[in-house]
Formats: sequence, structure tokens, C-alpha cells
Amino acid sequence: VWNYFTSLIPAEQRKWITGYVVFTDGASNTLAWVSQMDYDDNSRWALGVDILDSTDPIDLTETIVHEVAHLITLNSDQIIQSDDFIYTPFQNMAVCKQFTSTEGCSTPDSYINKFYQKFWYVIYEDWMEIVYKADAQNEEEFFEAVGKFYSKYHEHFARPYAATNIKEDMAVSFEYFILNSKPTGSGLSAQKMRFYYDFPELVALRQQMIQSMCSYVQ
Repeated sequence: VWNYFTSLIPAEQRKWITGYVVFTDGASNTLAWVSQMDYDDNSRWALGVDILDSTDPIDLTETIVHEVAHLITLNSDQIIQSDDFIYTPFQNMAVCKQFTSTEGCSTPDSYINKFYQKFWYVIYEDWMEIVYKADAQNEEEFFEAVGKFYSKYHEHFARPYAATNIKEDMAVSFEYFILNSKPTGSGLSAQKMRFYYDFPELVALRQQMIQSMCSYVQ
């Protein structure tokens, strides 16, 4: 699995990975994740892969691409972590003029800040009220709140899970960007998939990843 990951993702885009965890939580649960090694250091991340769930190449590829999207959009080049910032999803222009996430203050040219300004600015307060402030006591209650938000704004999202938060929406859109042809529709979910085509470095990454998938299979 590690060999496949490193063949798929160029070294420049995995330079933040400093740990690798092989685990299992049983079959058909979490396939993979990325997580900061320390909560206040987004320059060092770990990749975790469930060895029981990693046997299906399609599921594995989709999940790796999804997790790499988090790595690309939340790393230390994109989001500044500092004692000056409170790690909170509440927006406070006096503290951070760009989008603020639980990871810190995004930079002006960061992918997440541009994605927020383009797609989430008008719905963010509703997400805060419906999802973040839902005071869910367990995972079931949390996703019930996400479902309410998705029902209200379903035309914004490629699939229900994308309504979890802006970070998951970006990762789902990135999956479609990498693994599917460029969408031509005018809907918001198609616009989000086309969002990544505005960045030449990500278009180049897409081409590299597609070539790597084909080469690895051969």
C-alpha cells in the first residue's frame, strides 16, 4: 500500500508525511486517514491505512486521493498556525482576514480561502448553526445534523458526505477532479470540481497521478 501511495503521489506533495500507520478497525469501516502529528503543527502529518480494507484498488485509490486533498489544502504552506490564532471555525476578521479553520488562519492565496470565498461564504453561517452548533452527542446525531444541512443545500454538493464541512467538500471535489473528466455542467458541484483547474500546479499533479495509476497497473 505504501509503495502504491508513493508511486501515485509525487514527492513534493507528500513531503509533509512524516509518519505511516498500518491499522485495522475491522472490515468496511475507515479505510484511511491523514492527521497532524501534533495538533499545533500542520507541517508534519501521518498517513494511516486499514490493511483489511485496502484490498480493493478502486476504493483504495479514491480514498488516497481524498486524503491527499486534505494534505494539499491544510498543510503549513496553506494555513498558518500561531499562538495569535484561536483554532476555531468561528470567523473573526480582526484576527484573520482570510478563512479561519480549526487548523488556523488560511493564507490569502490558499486553496481553502479561495474555495470558501467562492462557494461557502453565503452558506457558512447556516452550516455553523445547523451542524457545528448542533451539540451532537454521538456520530449518529452529528450526521443527522449534516443530513439536515445537505437537504437544505443539496444542489451545492456532489454527495451528502461533502456537506460535512468545507474541508470534506474540498476533498470530495478533488476526488472528482482527479479521477473524472472535466465536468461541463453549470451546477455548483460541477463548478467545485472545475475549481481545481484554475491552478496549473494541480492540473499538472492530476496528469502525473493519472499516469502513475496506469503505470502501476501495468
